[in-house]
Amino acid sequence: MKCPTCGTEVQPDQKYCPSCGTVQRADQPWGTPGAPSAAAGDREITKGEYYRNQAPDKMRRSILGSAILCYISAAVTAVFAVLANPFMFVDAAIVLGLGLGIHLKQSRVCSVILLIYGLFSCVTVLMQTGRLGSWLIILAGVFAVINTFQLEKEYRAFRGN
Repeated sequence: MKCPTCGTEVQPDQKYCPSCGTVQRADQPWGTPGAPSAAAGDREITKGEYYRNQAPDKMRRSILGSAILCYISAAVTAVFAVLANPFMFVDAAIVLGLGLGIHLKQSRVCSVILLIYGLFSCVTVLMQTGRLGSWLIILAGVFAVINTFQLEKEYRAFRGN
């Protein structure tokens, strides 16, 4: 079957045209004239759908890696909270929540907040103890900012904006 918008060959079970992003609706199977096009604003694929179906595997792995760094940092902070200071559970919860936002929603806002939080936390630990701490949060934040902004750039290019 062919996409009615661009003519690309599309498998019957595909929801989106791999070339132009046209969405197949149940009431208009592939090849039906008048099927919705990617230019129809209410039928464009979302950034989440693009991420799951169109984004390069390297991009998905990079964003997942940033989230995994957040999860590791949250776990290490939680262990220190049990051993030293129960108030550190708040830090672990913040980092875990931001990591989930990066992982599940590919949120640029969460990645920027994570980077700022990591820098603030590093400076605070350095001033209090004289040791460098929270560097893993900073590393996760830097990777998350780079990757989520790159995803947004590629998504906009895909949509033709």
